[in-house]
Amino acid sequence: MFPFIEDVRKSIADYEFKIRDKNERKKSSEDNRGNVNTSPEIVHVTMSFGATNPAIQHEAFGKVIKRADALLYKAKEDGRNKVVVEESSF
Repeated sequence: MFPFIEDVRKSIADYEFKIRDKNERKKSSEDNRGNVNTSPEIVHVTMSFGATNPAIQHEAFGKVIKRADALLYKAKEDGRNKVVVEESSF
């Protein structure tokens, strides 16, 4: 029901974040950003998501958030870097 969440999760996981040494970064101008001569460390970040819809019209916002939070923890327990959707609420 929420295919865009999987697309976001995958885009984040596939992105290469560059970690640079702050001491080697040139501070003279914005033009020097990215021109460090040392090889930056590359890291990947993963995210987990829990997704749900209000099961009942006018359901309290707090109940919806509580369900989504439980789904997020299920995604983490199942190995992280996942999207868990509450199918029964659709």
